[in-house]
Amino acid sequence: MNKSNGSNEIIQQIEEEEEKEEEEEKEEEEEKEEEEEKEEEEEKEEEEEKEEEEEK
Repeated sequence: MNKSNGSNEIIQQIEEEEEKEEEEEKEEEEEKEEEEEKEEEEEKEEEEEKEEEEEK
């Protein structure tokens, strides 16, 4: 009985670690996407400013 409990705990620990890693990866992906969106927004703003300057 002790052996099965021990292995269950180890399996549970491994699963928890994997879940943590997956969550961290998701967070990193989300941060990357946010950064890319910010960059795209900035590029759009720069384009618009250039167009406004050209109109003047």
